[in-house]
Amino acid sequence: MGSPQIGQWIAVIAFPTLLLLGYISDELKPTWIAAFAVLGVAVWIGLPRFPPSGGYLVAPVLGILDIVLVLMVLKRDIRIG
Repeated sequence: MGSPQIGQWIAVIAFPTLLLLGYISDELKPTWIAAFAVLGVAVWIGLPRFPPSGGYLVAPVLGILDIVLVLMVLKRDIRIG
C-alpha cells in the first residue's frame, strides 16, 4: 500500500468523522451536513464515471471537502508537528 492509498483512506475516514463531530458539537447546521453529505456521495459515485481519469480525482476532492469541514467545525487549522 502506497502513499496515495493511505491518503485516500485518511480522506474517506475523516469525512464522515468530521460530519459527525460537527453534528455532535453543534457547529454545523443540518442543512450544511446534508449539503456536505450530498457532495461527498456525488464525489464518491459521480467522479469515477468521468472518463478517462475521473476516478483519480475522488481522493483529492474528498480531501478538499475535509479541509473545509476542519475549518468549519474546529474553527482553526490542524498543525502536524
